[in-house]
Amino acid sequence: MTETFAVAVPGASLAVESQGRGRPVVFLHAGVADRRMWAAEMDALADTHRVVAYDRRGFGETSASTQTFSHVEDLEAVLDRLGKEPVVLLTYHPVPDIA
Repeated sequence: MTETFAVAVPGASLAVESQGRGRPVVFLHAGVADRRMWAAEMDALADTHRVVAYDRRGFGETSASTQTFSHVEDLEAVLDRLGKEPVVLLTYHPVPDIA
C-alpha cells in the first residue's frame, strides 16, 4: 500500500511517497525528474524494505521556493519523519548538493 504525505519545511511542503516495511531506502531523484522516476524500483523493493521518495523543491508536487533553502535540510526533514533508524540513500547520479 502506498502512503503519500507532506513534510513541512521552511517555505515549502515536500511531497513524499512511501510503501513497504523494513529497512528504509530513500530515493533521491535526478535534477530533470521527480519522485516518479523511481516507481519500478520502489515496487521491486517494497516487499522487503520501506521505500521512500520525495519531490525536491520545484519538482513534481513540491512547489519551488522563493527563499534560500538547503536540499540537505530538506532531506533531514524527510529522514526525521521516518524516525531514527539508519537508511540507505539511493540516487541516479551524484547529487553534489545533497548526497
